[in-house]
Amino acid sequence: MICDFFVYRNQIKPKVGTVAFGVVASQAAIILAGGEKGMRYAMPNTRVMIHQPQGGSEGNVEEVRRQVGETIYARDKVDKMFAAFTGQPLDMVQQWTERDRFMSSSEAMDFGLVDALLETRY
Repeated sequence: MICDFFVYRNQIKPKVGTVAFGVVASQAAIILAGGEKGMRYAMPNTRVMIHQPQGGSEGNVEEVRRQVGETIYARDKVDKMFAAFTGQPLDMVQQWTERDRFMSSSEAMDFGLVDALLETRY
């Protein structure tokens, strides 16, 4: 799970910055938001998408029940990570991740996923 990436990141001494360009979606958005505060950047035309974890289920009823339980567990972890990284209240994050939520780089900055936009010369 992506959570282990952040356990490792917190163990290393160098600060980890993130830069978003193109489309940053799903788990990539978690990595973007999990960069060192003050070192999370996005290009002006970047699109960011956040959503709740998705999963598929098949098998007998008990197998499906366990798989659904794991997906619910993953959603709780992901929403709490977004809340911690962005400073947004958990209930706001849960609303925003209810379905695919696309945002511009400036909207991502307003939400707290990035700290600054990088300027381009074109």
